[in-house]
Amino acid sequence: MATAAPQTGIDIGRVISRGFDALLKNAVPFFGVALVLAGLPALLLQWWIMSSVNAMAADPAALATSGSFWFNMALSIVVSIVTSALLQGILVRSTILHLGGRPVDIGHSVSVALGLILPIIGLSILLAIIIGIGFLLLIVPGVILALMLCVSVPALVEERQGVFASLSRSNNLTQGSKLMIFVLMIIYVVFLWIIGLIIGLIFGGGAMVTGSLLFPSIGQAISSTISSVVAATMVSSLYVELRGIKEGATPDSMAQVFV
Repeated sequence: MATAAPQTGIDIGRVISRGFDALLKNAVPFFGVALVLAGLPALLLQWWIMSSVNAMAADPAALATSGSFWFNMALSIVVSIVTSALLQGILVRSTILHLGGRPVDIGHSVSVALGLILPIIGLSILLAIIIGIGFLLLIVPGVILALMLCVSVPALVEERQGVFASLSRSNNLTQGSKLMIFVLMIIYVVFLWIIGLIIGLIFGGGAMVTGSLLFPSIGQAISSTISSVVAATMVSSLYVELRGIKEGATPDSMAQVFV
């Protein structure tokens, strides 16, 4: 594997620039895949929940005791976990390929992501449990754990290690860089908050004018699509940056592992 001299620290501008370069130059395939795997499921789930709640508004107890409602809710959660894992695999692989100067092959990325679907699902569930427990312990431990483990999925997809090895790998890569990663997290959260606010104003206003449940559902779909793409590309860019800091690995050398 080709290497360069290790960098001295995270360059926030470079991480953001690389991430948005990958996003903008591959906007059609990235947003297209995200719309199918994140946007449409979010739209259907939001519309179904709002319709169910409105239909049973006169009798809240009926909703709480409805077996079909909770079955469909559980099924939606399972579908969401699977589609989210698949989307992460596709976008992470594609972003690292782009950053390495190689063509983004969405079709092959789908194939690779399907092959890794179970490990990605297992890793995602484990991350949710670990970080969730951390947040229950007065929030700060949850933030620290989120910073430690933030590049676990790229490590799994790019290096093809197991679930626990990917968690350990992320912990090693983020050592000494957590403060700058925290700054990146804040920037990411603020950016998505602004996007969400704009979408909410547009589609919330549409819902108030028309009374239609479709407007907030569409807004949720757009918000989920954007946040999924931005999250995957940025965490992939961060992973590349951390590899450069720790090992001097270059984006093109990382992309070579994909076949």
